Amino acid sequence: MAALIIIYLVLICGLTIYLSKRVKSSEDYFLAGRTLPWYVVGLGLASTGIGGGAVIGFPGAFYAIGIDWYFMSIGAIIAELIVVLFIAEKLRAMNSYTVPEMIELRFNRKARIAAAALIIVGDIAMICSQILAFSGTLSGFLGLNQEVGSIVGTVIFIVTTMFGGLIGVAITDAIQAVFLLGGITIVGSLVFAKAGGFSEWSTLPLNYTKPLATLPKITIFGNVVSLMGVFLGSQSQFVSRINAARTPKDAKKATYIHLGTVILLLGIVMPLVGYSAHFLLGPGISSGEVMGQVIANVLPSWAGALYVAIIIGAILTTVNSLLISVSMNVVKDLLETSFPEKVFAEKELLKWGRVATIGIGILAYVMTKAMPNLINSLVFAFSMVTLMCIPLYGGLLWKRPGARGGFWSIILGGGATVIWQFVLHCPWGLHSLIPGLILGFLGLAIGCIDEPISEDRWKRIRGNEN
Repeated sequence: MAALIIIYLVLICGLTIYLSKRVKSSEDYFLAGRTLPWYVVGLGLASTGIGGGAVIGFPGAFYAIGIDWYFMSIGAIIAELIVVLFIAEKLRAMNSYTVPEMIELRFNRKARIAAAALIIVGDIAMICSQILAFSGTLSGFLGLNQEVGSIVGTVIFIVTTMFGGLIGVAITDAIQAVFLLGGITIVGSLVFAKAGGFSEWSTLPLNYTKPLATLPKITIFGNVVSLMGVFLGSQSQFVSRINAARTPKDAKKATYIHLGTVILLLGIVMPLVGYSAHFLLGPGISSGEVMGQVIANVLPSWAGALYVAIIIGAILTTVNSLLISVSMNVVKDLLETSFPEKVFAEKELLKWGRVATIGIGILAYVMTKAMPNLINSLVFAFSMVTLMCIPLYGGLLWKRPGARGGFWSIILGGGATVIWQFVLHCPWGLHSLIPGLILGFLGLAIGCIDEPISEDRWKRIRGNEN
């Protein structure tokens, strides 16, 4: 198993470094020159959207929770349908680099800077969670010390991103997507067959078949909304990939691949793996250990090695996209915005993009010491991404809020979420996203006291979407 994983990582790193010669400008580095064909974008969306957390966490959650976790899958499918039908083509037509750039187009520069800060904080927390997942995987399956695993993971993440940019990341992600889709389907089929198929389903516990039997309704609502927000508003996993497509039509076509992936893996394969694990392993195993137990006790050695490689590949694709995305925020939304009178040369922007990648990777590693809990960092990151949907889509669909609406939506929503989770520690068991959403919408409404967006600017925004 160890040899297979090492070979896999060496090949990915080698391919990324080889592709680095194609990176000539900041647009190449951040958006692959906006030249990616639809199938490469689609496979990239699939590989980043089904990250390491989903590969490990979803089967374990279905094992432990049952049908209540299926609301998450339904939420993801609904969000992806919205993307396919209404969003992807319009976002690509705006021809922007980042979500904060889109926010500035609708509101003002202060809103752009606030949006960039919110995304950077949330995405660094996400990178932190993926470093923890990577080190945990190497520790659990290869016996490597977790601290060493964190350092190894951080170095691999930085190197593969810094050299290849989105060109290298997109091509390696497309390869890994095929590997991920085929591998998870094969492993899922093996586990399902070992459990005897559907023959034992009548013996499932009540919570597996009766909705709302395990989790409180408000918890389910918060979880589903946060996951939908990631699918709709994540710059790293969605918007930047869409913006790398050749045309708006290509962007829309790419999302069909992602939709199919979500339906297959989150809607069919992973629930079957979780349910089958209950028959094979019995009750009483923590959700985070389920796949480890399946790999160790159910799968043949070759299939176990395949799934571990899938986990590592899923983590790698997610972190690469996050590093590219946050670096783009630093360069395009903070550096260029802070010096509007300065015209940066392409080579200078490319240099700063790579420097930002190194710095962000190191900062995320340092944050693993301050935020060592994987679940808390994921919940916080998902909430930050979801809050961005309020000014982004609310501003594009609602004409009335003026310039200050975007800024106050981000400040109030983000501030409420941080305070609720880290200061108040989620009183009454209320998901930290709920107060964030309430105050985020309130902040957007505050913009109604300003002059509404001018007709010319509104037409320009709407025209850019068509």
